[in-house]
Amino acid sequence: MRSSISTSVLVLALAADALSAPNYEPKPRGTSMKLTRRAAANRTTEEWGIWAKTHRENLIAKYSANPDSKRRSKQRRGQGTNLIVNQNADSTYFGSLAVGTPPVAFDVILDTGSADLWLAGSSCGTDCDGITTFDASGSSSFNNLSTTFSITYGSGAASGTLAEDTIQMAGFSVSNQTFAVVDEVTDGLLSSPVSGLLGLAWQTIASSGATPFWQALVEGGAWDDPIMAFQLTRYVDQSQAQTEEYGGSFTMGFANSSLYTGSIEYQDLVNSRGTYWLLEMSSLTVQGTSISLTSGSSSYAAIDTGTTLVGGPSDVIAEIYAQIPDSEAGTGNYDGYYIYPCDTDVTVSLAFGGSSWSISSADFQLAQLSRSQCLGAFFVLDMSGSSSPSWIVGDTFLKNVYSVFRYNPASVGFANLSSTATAMNGDLNAEVPTPTLGSVAAAITATGSGNTRNSNDATHGLQTSLLGFGTLLIAMITRHIAVIDVFVFEVTLQQNTMFYYLHFTRAPPEQSILTQPVIITPSVANDLRTEHPTVPIDIYYAWIKCLHNPHSGSGSPSDIASSPEGASRRVLGPMTRPQKLCTWTGNAYKEVQVFPPKEAHPNEYWQLLLCSSSTSLSSTPRKPPRAQNPILSVDLSLPLHDFGVETVFPIVSSPILFSTRKDQKNEKKQVRNERILKLPPLWSNGPVGPLRLMEHLSFDLDKKVWDSGLGLANWLITTMTDSANIPSELRSVIDKDSPKIIELGTGTGLVSLILSTLLEFYPVKPKTKIIATDLESAMEILGTNINNNKHLYPSINLEANVLDWEEEELPQNVRDGVDFIIMADVTYNTASFPALISTLKRLHKASRSQRLVRKDCSATEGSRPFVLLAYKERHVDERKLWSLAAEIGLKFSDIGRIPGAGGNPIEIFAGSFDETFEAIIYEE
Repeated sequence: MRSSISTSVLVLALAADALSAPNYEPKPRGTSMKLTRRAAANRTTEEWGIWAKTHRENLIAKYSANPDSKRRSKQRRGQGTNLIVNQNADSTYFGSLAVGTPPVAFDVILDTGSADLWLAGSSCGTDCDGITTFDASGSSSFNNLSTTFSITYGSGAASGTLAEDTIQMAGFSVSNQTFAVVDEVTDGLLSSPVSGLLGLAWQTIASSGATPFWQALVEGGAWDDPIMAFQLTRYVDQSQAQTEEYGGSFTMGFANSSLYTGSIEYQDLVNSRGTYWLLEMSSLTVQGTSISLTSGSSSYAAIDTGTTLVGGPSDVIAEIYAQIPDSEAGTGNYDGYYIYPCDTDVTVSLAFGGSSWSISSADFQLAQLSRSQCLGAFFVLDMSGSSSPSWIVGDTFLKNVYSVFRYNPASVGFANLSSTATAMNGDLNAEVPTPTLGSVAAAITATGSGNTRNSNDATHGLQTSLLGFGTLLIAMITRHIAVIDVFVFEVTLQQNTMFYYLHFTRAPPEQSILTQPVIITPSVANDLRTEHPTVPIDIYYAWIKCLHNPHSGSGSPSDIASSPEGASRRVLGPMTRPQKLCTWTGNAYKEVQVFPPKEAHPNEYWQLLLCSSSTSLSSTPRKPPRAQNPILSVDLSLPLHDFGVETVFPIVSSPILFSTRKDQKNEKKQVRNERILKLPPLWSNGPVGPLRLMEHLSFDLDKKVWDSGLGLANWLITTMTDSANIPSELRSVIDKDSPKIIELGTGTGLVSLILSTLLEFYPVKPKTKIIATDLESAMEILGTNINNNKHLYPSINLEANVLDWEEEELPQNVRDGVDFIIMADVTYNTASFPALISTLKRLHKASRSQRLVRKDCSATEGSRPFVLLAYKERHVDERKLWSLAAEIGLKFSDIGRIPGAGGNPIEIFAGSFDETFEAIIYEE
């Protein structure tokens, strides 16, 4: 059982679709800005219409195609709209701006909690690999100020040199804007496609001393109204969210009245025009109970778009969770956080001197750690220093309101979201915006950069929350492993690369037109999608023709193999010759075009295969790099450590229907992909064909392939095909007449499928029953994979079954016990260990009690299950499972290790139950 953290959480994209409004001095170029959220509710027909209209208007503005452009060019541009991209379920929002002459676009985090603009420069070292960097030599308007710059965050630091250049965003342009060109960045501070950070707070807290871009615009009279506003979408509760989703809207110079209802309620800043966007929190209510707040600075809250969560004083945070029954403070890596029962709907409301604003229970639930335990989004943040705010109020709150930041009078306003805005939450069909350079409609020249002092060693405490907890912590949650502090995150994940996989960051559509390219964004990363190869990887593509209509029979649009029409339906169809698509470098995410195969005809289904080949590992000083043959599938019988980075696991899309008519075009994104794994000839008679494994494109734990499953599959193949290496306990199971085997936390079913295929062709032909178990959420894709590959093991009884470790009753089909228990990658969530141990204990008891004669076990023929565990260390605390298992008499021994592309190997453990514990177990 894998705890079902429904997320997919790392980068929100603010796509800058600037509205073409009037201006006094039109310039030849400008920029549309894209905001991206790190990190994915269906609309009604009416709401779709409103959204489509707004989107069209924004696109017209973005490409400056409005027919009224001549009339507008005589007027002043005062408003700009930027659509937001939501990436990885609500973690970070970033946008696109352009720098220099000619302008070059860069993605930057948009942060109302800081005031500096900085970009990674072309001289930045390996920490900027895969990131678009600023090349000063390419801009004719660049001016080096030769002043050092340094800023420290909770998760790292950036340093470089201050400079001036023209900055453009959403149709606004500022000449001679001061910013920092950074040549040193702490590893992990930036993640592609983000190249830097744009501060949207006040000049007084700028480490550079420069007037922030937004403040230069408003003080230069470029905006109709001195305000900027955010509407952020929610995807944290959408299990099928892609890496990037539609993220909402960011506007400058006006508030979009279609996105809120009623009036905007402003509250003046407690510091006038001073530092942060600082309000005094006047009331806080949890589950209907008012929490006592001390007036004054201890209740000052910074309203920060760059922070994902809400942090506050330890005593108040403790009081919040005291209102939630059975909640408890986290320990170890969870220190400062609280865990509470998932079945509790938590209602929290905040007020800042006026109305009370409620936070959705979905936003309060940061992550689901187990079937019953969830992690809260309010955490302890005891700030030091008189100038630091006591509260940091981030996107957990801001997703629930329309927020407006006003220059004069200095204030922050909130309003209720409209139905148009809330309909955007979780919408999987919404188009993801992209940044585009457009026309500048309002241009000013910076009158001064403030006090451009030497800012070396400047610190910025608020940024601890922005990039420390806001980016790295949430990135950790969305990758579905234990939450740890940012420093452990950086150290631990660097040790955890095992294998690399091709991914669709942007998935292909379900339907496309033969005359138009298919747009995708490929990426290469480890199973957690946190690490990338350090060498260039050539990506190839090929098209595979579907031999049958995937909609016919019992198949689904994403399932090409489940129909009972014959074995031919289950094998790969004709494939085009692989062609070079692009070269992956670092962690660069770029959209690419793939043209349909020339062999395709209307109403045919084809699948897109992406595979890889390294261009650099085979090179030496005397031997230039050369492309190796692309690897179309991975042979699980080979030593996996031979793969290294040179073998990246290929990916195959779901079927794409090609048509010739534009009215048949369906741009709905796919939600599934396939992995094709080559099986060796087993003994002398099979199997025929590869194993085809469906995955989900979202980051649901139970719907994707994990390293430990691959490692255990490899170990089973290499062990069982060499009889001399089979452990005696395993041999005693597979040589039985009718063994019963159960896999816990099966996920996609890889291990059970491999074992079923092995037993099908094993010289001893037992009547085997294998029960693949997981949570209810895994059953659809698990059942699909079992049906799709049934031809590999026709005589083996493999079935999927729900088994929730926290339920007291075992499924009916295992209540008479089992002979063999398999587990792979079930250890990443230490909070689920008690439930896992309880399940193992119940399975052992059921197995022994069937034929137990006496409690002292002196006369028994009962079965003690043999346990096989594949484990990959992601955190040292996971190893406490071994001591917990020993408490129920289950002892593990290390019997093998499967090395991979680097980092920790897959460890294979054999487990057996000690009979001395059995009398105690059965008396309970």
